[in-house]
Amino acid sequence: MARRQFIMIVLTCLLLFLNTGCNEGEKASPTIQSSIWKPEVFLQTLDYKVQSQPDKFLVDVPQDWEVKLGEYPEGLYWRLANVFSKDAGFDLTTLKGSDVEAWRYSLVDGLPGSEGLFADAGENGDLASLGHFELLDAFFQAIQEGNHTRARACLNPNALLTALTVNRQAYHLYNSGFGGENALSESIVEAKPNAYKVMDYDSGSEIKDIGDRTTINVVVDLYMKSLNPVFDTPDGQETRFAVLTKHANGWKIGELGTGP
Repeated sequence: MARRQFIMIVLTCLLLFLNTGCNEGEKASPTIQSSIWKPEVFLQTLDYKVQSQPDKFLVDVPQDWEVKLGEYPEGLYWRLANVFSKDAGFDLTTLKGSDVEAWRYSLVDGLPGSEGLFADAGENGDLASLGHFELLDAFFQAIQEGNHTRARACLNPNALLTALTVNRQAYHLYNSGFGGENALSESIVEAKPNAYKVMDYDSGSEIKDIGDRTTINVVVDLYMKSLNPVFDTPDGQETRFAVLTKHANGWKIGELGTGP
């Protein structure tokens, strides 16, 4: 996910909190006092540079923020936002189950990604023990079987965050669910891999031993049919370029593109 998307998530939720007011007795951050809780002053105080006026719309804040691997990560949006929001002196958990007004700004700069926000993997916990090629096999097999939950459990946090916001409708904080327009796991209807190889794109050579690498680039030769046939080749044979990252719960897929 682009860095700009992270900051938009965080700032939206900070301003969402600001627009609900503060419960009596709550403590403000040492640098964020109640006298400057107007959004425009808040932006100036933290030296945030906005690109335009905000979109303003109502949001139902979910009561449950648990994130189960493979399910739609609505809670990931709120938990990630709350990490940074609390650092600024605001705890978004007070908004759980509430209807609030969100002000969404687009900013120039961004924030880093997320780790450690997922609940137990449940029945897909076996994926954590798989090697990089085995994880790709599991992903494509899940697609063949129509097991979208397992296919999504093969994706890394950034890919799931992208599913929240890519091709988002106007006046929504995030997409309402997984679909072919926003999720890698849903955009493919058939996939049968023929061969994999890990490549060093600087030298153009194949890497036989990945050593202690935690990010690898894999060339995937496969037969594939997309949900949108515009992206298919006549015979279905494709070469895709996968980016895999290693996490505490094993290898995960971040991208599966048409170029390196």
